[in-house]
Amino acid sequence: MITTLSPLDIEGFTGTGDTLDAEYGAAMRRWRAAHPGTDPRGEEARTEGMRLVAMMDTVCRYADVRDLLAHEQVARAERDRLLRQVEARWEALSTAAAWLAAHHAYVLAVDEARLAVDMWRERAEAALRRPFFCFSPRDEAAYRQIQEAGHPALEPELAGLDRKPGQTAARLRADLDQADQRRKHLAAKTLALTTVNA
Repeated sequence: MITTLSPLDIEGFTGTGDTLDAEYGAAMRRWRAAHPGTDPRGEEARTEGMRLVAMMDTVCRYADVRDLLAHEQVARAERDRLLRQVEARWEALSTAAAWLAAHHAYVLAVDEARLAVDMWRERAEAALRRPFFCFSPRDEAAYRQIQEAGHPALEPELAGLDRKPGQTAARLRADLDQADQRRKHLAAKTLALTTVNA
């Protein structure tokens, strides 16, 4: 699980789209300063330029995919927490002294869980649409450098994504709605007894 999104800085590349050109220019200037007398249009400079382009592109794609995966993971954890909360609030009704307040808390929990399922589906679908792979040996070298800097590999997280989030979300919503309908019927019986005894 991607638990932290530590800032990227791989040879000056941060994966931030609006600074790519400036970061590339700074990296080339550093290389030229470290290689005085090298022909700026020569083969060595072109090779370094291509390496830096691969680094820039890989870091940018990595940052994008990592962020999408992290958002999916946060949304999934929140979805699961809120689904558990629905069950806990329903259970709490059996011993609640203030039954109406406890029932209202249950109703709110169901609503929050529905929203969380939908939000997770959106995040999961977005993460599925953005795969990560290396196009060339230069990309692979850049990706190794990212990992050597302490950033996680993306493959395990990509492999762990739900491949059919729409179906999973529909099933979770259907289960939630079915349980809620049954519980509404039971709650109505309890409420009817309280009004009769009032």
